[in-house]
Amino acid sequence: MLLFFFFAPPAAHAAQSPVAAQAAPAPPEISQADLVKTGRAALKFLVSNCGHEDAEVRLEAAKAFGELGNKSAVRLLTRMLKDKNLYVRLEAAYSLQLLGDDRGFKNIANIIHISSQPAAPGAKPAAPGGKPAAPVTKAVNPAEELAAIKRDKVRAAAVEKLGIIGGVEAVQILEQTLEDPSGIVRDATAIALAKLGFEEFVAPLVAALKAKDEGVRAAGARALWQSGLTVGLDELRAASEDEIPEVRAEAMRAL
Repeated sequence: MLLFFFFAPPAAHAAQSPVAAQAAPAPPEISQADLVKTGRAALKFLVSNCGHEDAEVRLEAAKAFGELGNKSAVRLLTRMLKDKNLYVRLEAAYSLQLLGDDRGFKNIANIIHISSQPAAPGAKPAAPGGKPAAPVTKAVNPAEELAAIKRDKVRAAAVEKLGIIGGVEAVQILEQTLEDPSGIVRDATAIALAKLGFEEFVAPLVAALKAKDEGVRAAGARALWQSGLTVGLDELRAASEDEIPEVRAEAMRAL
């Protein structure tokens, strides 16, 4: 009997187990009314999370409104531009931009132009749309320095958004941030301009893959991944066999 089971043709096996031969059940049909109900529930869920105590939850809610293209969320997103968390403000501004509201771009620009340095006594903040404030000579304590680093990171994230948005106004701002006091912002600017097709910023990223310094090679591969460009593939393949694990990992991700 066992020999028959193993060597019998497929039809014999089918005869032994009729349950296996049954067709898979069809998925349940969802009515239009159920879809509408589900959509309303999802929208209500997003709206309720816009005031969540966790900034990450608020950020994801702001992001979802832009991705869904729901223009009824414009008023809510406008309120979120005043969120205490800069990343939430940035995501709300970007969602407004996606929804065709000019206030989105203006607020992204405002975040970029937040001073990266602690204000000197009596110093005036940079005007919206103006150049970033120049670094001050005032000595700072560790807490102020950490706060400045955090601000620079969100400013760099805002620069990345401009690299996605593109356009004349975005490029004009990026030309200014090329001379920003913060290295993080300058690096983000170079990547954004490379992403927008400015060749003079693409070549240095590829050249960095051949640098003697392993940190520069890793940074070059990371920048190419962030830019989303399909350039320097030969150099990336070579870097994927680099003796340094971090360089190999960044190159593989860029490929």
